[in-house]
Amino acid sequence: MLVALVLTCLNLATELVLNSAGTATLPAFQVLTLSALVALCGYVASRSRSLLLLLAETSSVISLVLPYYPRLTATLGLYAVGVVAGLVRVGRGLEVYLGTPRYYYSVPVSLGTSLLCSAIIELLGLRLGSPVVDLVGGLLSGRGLPTPGLALSATVVLLAQVYLASLCPQVVVVALTSSLSPYSLPLVPVFHTFGWVIPSRERRYLTLGRVVEVVRGPPVSRLEVSFWRGVNRNVVVVGASGTGKSTLAKELASKLADLGIATVVFDVHGEYCGELRGFKCLDAAELSLNIFKAVSEEGVRQRVDFLVDVVTDLYALGSLQRIALSKALLETYKERGESADLNNLLDLVLRASQGEVNLGVSQAVVKSLVPYVENLVYAFRSGRVRVEDLADSEVVLDLSRLSDGVAQIVVEIVLEELFALAQRSGRELVVVVDEVHRFLRRGRALQKVFREGRKYGISAVVVTQDPQSIPRDIVLNSAIVVAFALPEVATARYIAKLVAPENPRLGERIASKLMTLPQFRALVVVAEKGSYVIELSPRGQRTHGS
Repeated sequence: MLVALVLTCLNLATELVLNSAGTATLPAFQVLTLSALVALCGYVASRSRSLLLLLAETSSVISLVLPYYPRLTATLGLYAVGVVAGLVRVGRGLEVYLGTPRYYYSVPVSLGTSLLCSAIIELLGLRLGSPVVDLVGGLLSGRGLPTPGLALSATVVLLAQVYLASLCPQVVVVALTSSLSPYSLPLVPVFHTFGWVIPSRERRYLTLGRVVEVVRGPPVSRLEVSFWRGVNRNVVVVGASGTGKSTLAKELASKLADLGIATVVFDVHGEYCGELRGFKCLDAAELSLNIFKAVSEEGVRQRVDFLVDVVTDLYALGSLQRIALSKALLETYKERGESADLNNLLDLVLRASQGEVNLGVSQAVVKSLVPYVENLVYAFRSGRVRVEDLADSEVVLDLSRLSDGVAQIVVEIVLEELFALAQRSGRELVVVVDEVHRFLRRGRALQKVFREGRKYGISAVVVTQDPQSIPRDIVLNSAIVVAFALPEVATARYIAKLVAPENPRLGERIASKLMTLPQFRALVVVAEKGSYVIELSPRGQRTHGS
């Protein structure tokens, strides 16, 4: 932002020097001043590390000098010298990503504001000439057709405006920055890139690792991605066992905590506890959960179907037992609402086994459910920690002592409650789910986080060694896909097709790369930025994990 403001001031100063000379030959001291200003513009623009901002400033400088062709053509050479000097200092740190035009409604706002302000400046007689002002002034005064230099200069300005405006969704920002075109052209990409309405304290970046190869995108030495509220922050990490997935997940969790974002890690194997500095380790058995409380927005039936599916797999229930359990859950909810608990479910099943409640199956079938419901009552006995308490700090939720079925229920309920909490309170939160394939077959809460979490400030980092278990919509709703080595051809091609569906040649290149990556190196695909091979930091490599 500061660089763009400095460039705007330098552009205004350049125009004042040019405007003072008119059509006369510039005195020596003005030539020196102009040369210094133009060279400084090039140096400052290139030191910004943004090719987009450099493009905007180049368009501005060219448009200011062209009307004086051929007298001041040499100043463009000085501008190029300044650019080269800045690029030498920047090195490989230049961000060469330019962006894709998409906000076409911003284009007429930009051009309309620019022409309107130019007409006002001309009518007021202000000495602030620019290619657009001179062009509009000539048309208003009836001076005839513009000179070729002026026409070309105005064309450069307007083309740059069209492109830059199409990158920016905020029409107010577009209008403000276009009012002083071409001097303020560098402000458009800066406002868009850094989020003009986002406070500086919330502009956070997450460093993923050292870049060792650029597959597609701007050359950078370290891969950093924006991680402020309001942008897509979902991350998918895949890879074969022992390649470095959990190592990266631990690194990301620690970095998120350093950014001041509350983070909840779902630890399946108990390997995160004690390895994440500053995180509190909590046994999942200490949670106070109620399977009837966090009913999903899709309704009671969806929650009941989820519970019946998980319990059926957990205890190998028969079809009649499944029917009885489903009706018992619905009847318990009908009687008690969200205040119901598993003790109420057990009481209803006991009554049904004695013939007091009709569940549509025999009493013997209902009676066979009693020990399973008793096991659920024991597994979900009330703990001392509320789910709401997890969203206030950094927590590792240890699931290693739970059976697979109980862990599925715990993860689903906790995720739904955290999502509902984010909706109500707007608390910023990231959930990290290891071995995520265990929780996707039945559950829907995690997919809801990926689809809708951006609006409420909740996002997810998921890790798996079974990439083909990841639903397509989760990958499509991810900002970052990190793929460690995938030796199997089919799996590598599956991931490559998901991250590069529009480019088969790039997909084949990615698949080939995935099959040959060494340990602790990963291919990272960042939405709208590019694809990179990164290497984990030495600290990460010393951490044991998968």
